[in-house]
Amino acid sequence: MSEEAIVMKKRKNVILRFLQIREIGALLPLVIIVVISSIVNPSFRSLPNVLNMLRATSYVFIIGVGMTYVLCSRGLDLSVGS
Repeated sequence: MSEEAIVMKKRKNVILRFLQIREIGALLPLVIIVVISSIVNPSFRSLPNVLNMLRATSYVFIIGVGMTYVLCSRGLDLSVGS
């Protein structure tokens, strides 16, 4: 095999392994939305806008980390139906 064929085979294996990740179904649409939003409105990818989005989602992240900790420690059932 030539060196180019080996490199192409390795790239193909990396891409296939990447696509087999279970969470790619949630990540791929997010990346597509960000790319389309950046093309339509160039100010979307500006630093102040990115910082504003991170600030807005930080509350949900902090609550999610806390809920995950409680569930992992088998402390409470946080489901709505219980």
